Amino acid sequence: MPTEQVGYALLLHSSINEFDSHSGYQTASLVLTANVMIDLKKTKTKFNNKKHHAIALGIGFELSFDEYVQLLVEANITEQDIHQTKYNLARYNDEGPYKYGNCRFILQAENIAERKTSEKMRESSRKNSKKMIEIGNKPENLQKRKEGQERYWSILRERTAKKRELMHKSYTGPRNSQFGTCWVTNNQENKKIRKEDLEQWLNNGYRKGRVL
Repeated sequence: MPTEQVGYALLLHSSINEFDSHSGYQTASLVLTANVMIDLKKTKTKFNNKKHHAIALGIGFELSFDEYVQLLVEANITEQDIHQTKYNLARYNDEGPYKYGNCRFILQAENIAERKTSEKMRESSRKNSKKMIEIGNKPENLQKRKEGQERYWSILRERTAKKRELMHKSYTGPRNSQFGTCWVTNNQENKKIRKEDLEQWLNNGYRKGRVL
């Protein structure tokens, strides 16, 4: 192989950076197929461009460079075939991130057709959502919704009232920690006492109540 082909590489059963000593070439090149070679430098540029473009569009890009080259091998194409009018790296159903197993190189016409199909599905979904909103906003359905909400709040108020009543009962009488006590004061200090001791405190100069 001529020395100017240094920088070309091929993936078959070896890693991209592996040197195939059995190829007969005195360069860091590996044979891809009989007539297909890949320029790693140019491929790396196209890989980075695709990655940055995907990220700019908010699409996940989980593909490694090795996997990107492997996809070229599987499609039996080179970096020269990657072009808007030739081969595109496309996701299945135009959904999910760019990752190995969810994308492949296909012709531009196939990519456009697949994209249109995905867009039709999304458009159909939008139309169905719009239709459901229109149905929901019909006067009779709005009235049903209003009645349903009123029933919901009525049940909720009833349950809340019952719960408060039960709580009130649980804190009345002997269950209440303040049951059988009262405050007395001599205008200087307040005392909480048992009601049965009230008369004794009143005789000692205290009165019922407290000073805040």
